[in-house]
Amino acid sequence: TLKKKEEVISQRREKVEELVTLGVIEVTPEAEFKLDASITRGELSSWLAKGSGLALPKLTRDLFADVKQDHPLAPFIKLVVDLGLILPFPDGTFRPDAPVTKEEGDRLFRLLRVQR
Repeated sequence: TLKKKEEVISQRREKVEELVTLGVIEVTPEAEFKLDASITRGELSSWLAKGSGLALPKLTRDLFADVKQDHPLAPFIKLVVDLGLILPFPDGTFRPDAPVTKEEGDRLFRLLRVQR
């Protein structure tokens, strides 16, 4: 059982390292990356946008009550919302610092037709 868990962790690490190499996930000396840490909606927006290879939109106004035009993740958030990958909340917020929920992850996997 322990050997199987080690193999799973190794496979996950390889996938993350590939995303880091491609520039989808940024790792800095100040921010330690942890495989088991939660991902925020803002981080996931950035990763999805970078991974898509699509051009980031130009912003002419604030996106949501909590995502102003000058927010560093605003272009990434706009792109994934426009694509319908991550949805804003009914109250007019996006909550970029909130962790991605299991339901949001499941919905995204269904949309992208990813087999887990």
